[in-house]
Amino acid sequence: MTMPRARLVLLALGANSCGYVANPAVLDSDGDGTSISASDGGESSVLETGNTDESSTTTDADTNSVDESDTDETQGCPPGTLDCPCDIGEVCAPGLQCEAGLCEPMPVCGNGIVETGEQCDDGNVGGGDGCEADCSSTRIVQITAGGNHTCVLTDAGDVICWGHNNRGQLGYGHVQPVGDNEAPAVYGVLPLVQSATAIAAGAYHTCAVLASGTVTCWGQNTDGQLGLGHLQDIGDNEDIDTLIPLDFGDSIQSVTAGSSFTCALSVIGGVYCWGGNAYGQLGHGNLSPIGDNEIASNANSFVQVGGAVSSLRAGAHHVCASMVAGGLRCWGHGSSGRLGYGNTNNIGDDELPSAVSLKYGGEVIPVVAAGSSHTVALHPNSGSAQIRGWGSNSYGKLGVGSTVNHGDGVGPLEAIAGVSGTVVTVAASNNQTCALFDDGALGCWGANSAGQLGLGSTQHLGDDELPSSAAKLSFAAPVVQIAMGFDHTCVLLDDQDVHCWGSNAYGQLGLEGVDAIGDNELATDADPVPLFD
Repeated sequence: MTMPRARLVLLALGANSCGYVANPAVLDSDGDGTSISASDGGESSVLETGNTDESSTTTDADTNSVDESDTDETQGCPPGTLDCPCDIGEVCAPGLQCEAGLCEPMPVCGNGIVETGEQCDDGNVGGGDGCEADCSSTRIVQITAGGNHTCVLTDAGDVICWGHNNRGQLGYGHVQPVGDNEAPAVYGVLPLVQSATAIAAGAYHTCAVLASGTVTCWGQNTDGQLGLGHLQDIGDNEDIDTLIPLDFGDSIQSVTAGSSFTCALSVIGGVYCWGGNAYGQLGHGNLSPIGDNEIASNANSFVQVGGAVSSLRAGAHHVCASMVAGGLRCWGHGSSGRLGYGNTNNIGDDELPSAVSLKYGGEVIPVVAAGSSHTVALHPNSGSAQIRGWGSNSYGKLGVGSTVNHGDGVGPLEAIAGVSGTVVTVAASNNQTCALFDDGALGCWGANSAGQLGLGSTQHLGDDELPSSAAKLSFAAPVVQIAMGFDHTCVLLDDQDVHCWGSNAYGQLGLEGVDAIGDNELATDADPVPLFD
């Protein structure tokens, strides 16, 4: 009897099929046999049955059911397609790029995965939350402190504020403090009508320079310090993006805020001031406020300083300006000698600032800072800067180891703070002064009742000892900016962390509590402010 003959045919498949599928079951040529397929290492074996004269089983290694011409396509990836090899510079299909020798999907900002070319990816395409819409990390470019509140400005032009909010100075449309039991990140960025380029905080109000070179302010408005032509507080129960910015017709580069007034500096060195004017702090030669019943930008708010100004700082009721051509001019409240002219006369109440002689003549003063009742300036002296100060010296805030006022016509004209090291900038506030040194360390002196000096105690410094007697504050990264409120201090570090210490009754430290920091622990030991989710 003739027995059917079986033949085993090996079908070779490519090891990398890149999505191509070959059917391993192949019928015999006459179609009446049966096929059994098995897969092993990319090969398929097919058992065929057919009529033969004798019973035998053979393996035909020479038989391949796929033509050689077909294997070229299935064994390799089509050039430029997903997960297929490529050389750097080769063009991959749309949506793909050559990365590590393979065509891979291009980075997609907002998918929650940090990919090549991205600094961050938080799973959304919004900004102001630590990761911007282009997946770049949010950077803090400025920090400012008011009486009991603090604000920061990001490189995206967003503003975040926290602390006391009784007059709407935070700008969130309510009067609840922020930072006392929640992180500043909870409320996010302010709803400004435009992105901001500079910010300043006064005692109970806040201002921002907008991208258009205009100014907008919110918070307390008892003296017209918002410049809106009325005395209604803004930001306490309304959105601040409804405000019409103040346009002076002269692009503004920076703004500074005092107790109840505001001044702006234009890109060409012009000065504009508005708000309360009880001491001539607006510099208009009179005591009339501006902004209470007229729009500040429409009124005669320009200040005749006597030349172009390079930097401008407001204290509680006085202003000091560094002149481009050199020298310093101060005006406003003269009590305690804070204007630096060796007397306690007010300036600007019945004369213009330009009528007063320049302090320091033609010497360029790179930095000036105005506190509530004292002033400090960084003065070049034979190549090394000195911190010179005048005005009230309560609590030793002038840093000379005494509490004698300087510049009032009774005591010395000015003080030279007793610090060691090279100073790069200074800051002043209610009753304290801070200096930033070239190594990124910080030194502070003056009042310390709430630990605002950050030294782990509440002992004042500078009243009967020099500031150099205390150790400087060295954080994990160098300090790059200082901001000081009534009784709290904040710094921006080079690594983008923000640290605050001192009084915290309203959450002005932004640490989700109201406990003071720096009174029994060093400021360097405190956590950074949680600005972003």
